[in-house]
Amino acid sequence: MKKHSVGFEWSYRDLLFTMMIAFMAMSVMALIISSKNVEANSINQGNIIIELFWSRDTTADIDLWVQAPNEKSVGYPRKSGITFNLLRDDLGKSIDPESRNQELVVGRSLKSGEYIVNIHWYSGSTAIPVECTVIVSLHRDGKTNVIIKEKTILTKVGEETTIVRFSLDKEGNYFLKSFNKVFKSLRSE
Repeated sequence: MKKHSVGFEWSYRDLLFTMMIAFMAMSVMALIISSKNVEANSINQGNIIIELFWSRDTTADIDLWVQAPNEKSVGYPRKSGITFNLLRDDLGKSIDPESRNQELVVGRSLKSGEYIVNIHWYSGSTAIPVECTVIVSLHRDGKTNVIIKEKTILTKVGEETTIVRFSLDKEGNYFLKSFNKVFKSLRSE
C-alpha cells in the first residue's frame, strides 16, 4: 500500500498561492509608481506656459491671446499655431458656474525672437472693472521658472491690452531689457 503525503501537496499549493499574491502585489506597486511618474511629467506640458486668471464672481469672458516669433497669433478662433496651443478657453461664470476662470496656452518650443501676450475682454455683463493675473513660465532643463506675473485691470467690454512683450535668444534665454508693454493688437491678425 502506498502512503500519500498530504502535507507536501498542501505546502506546495501554499507556496504557489503565496508566490502568486507576491507577484500581484509587486505588479500593483509598479503601476502606482509608474502612474506617479506620468503625473509628474505631465505637469510641464510645454516649454512656455501662459496662464490667465480672473475673478470667479464675474460673468466676464476674458480671452488670452499670444504670438510667437514670426507666427500668427493664437486665441479662441485659432486655437493652434506652430508653437502655441490654447488648451483652455474659459467662457466665464455664466457658461460654467463652477469655473475658476482660467485660460491656458502652452508653447512647445523656445524659438528665438519676440513673444507677445495680450488679454481681451470679449463679453459679459459685469459693470465693474475685472482684475486679471497673467503668469508666464519657461520650462528648460527640467525646471520651470516664472518670468513674469502681472496683474492688470480691464475696465470695459472690448478692451484689449498687451501684458508683456519679451525676447528669447537661440538658447531660450530671455532678456530683461526686452520686456515691455507696447501695445500690439493680436486679435486682428
